[in-house]
Amino acid sequence: MSWTIRISRKVKKKLKKGTRNFTEDALEAMDGLFLELETLVPAPYNWPNYGKLRGKGDKRHCHLARGRPTYVGK
Repeated sequence: MSWTIRISRKVKKKLKKGTRNFTEDALEAMDGLFLELETLVPAPYNWPNYGKLRGKGDKRHCHLARGRPTYVGK
């Protein structure tokens, strides 16, 4: 079973502007998370703080990179 990954307009806009808006670690983490979500499981347990957002339907959240700036996928 495959899953559909939706990227917010804000993130799409930043990606179009170039990768200077994201660290290399954050971009690699985003690619890895998307690949894992699309192909393996709907709830990858090896991602930090991954979980369902309360009151937001089927939206989920996880931290893509540690430190500053912190990148959070929603």
